[in-house]
Amino acid sequence: MIKKIFVSHPFAGDPEKNKQKVDIFCKTVNNAFSGDLLLISPLHLWSFMDDDSGLRDEILDYCFYMIDGCDEVWFVCYNFLKNSGGDDFLSSGQRKEKEYVDLKSIDYMFFDLKDMNFLLEAVNSQEVKKYLLKKSGDVIGKIP
Repeated sequence: MIKKIFVSHPFAGDPEKNKQKVDIFCKTVNNAFSGDLLLISPLHLWSFMDDDSGLRDEILDYCFYMIDGCDEVWFVCYNFLKNSGGDDFLSSGQRKEKEYVDLKSIDYMFFDLKDMNFLLEAVNSQEVKKYLLKKSGDVIGKIP
């Protein structure tokens, strides 16, 4: 069975750069788990938008709808603050998604800048797969 992963990623601040980062993240993970994971990326869904155009609440509502159809949520965080004691490292939209995930008791993982640097520098897909399986503590599940 294919595992569906919702990719929660910052958008505001620098939408163009954030789109590029999530694109690299999704391509790298997809290449490592081709056919085993289906990544659901709202930034790709709305990649034609330069900003949220005043539709932030509607976009978040649709993100919640997509989260309901997924097995896990992966939060990509660039401002990860060690020992922050909270969700200070998430964007405002991601914090709302995290609250929703907690409410629904959906499995999740965080990816910080260190993880992203590893994924960017990984030599091959097997290296990426091994890293993500180790990071997940098998939260990803029994993926071939």
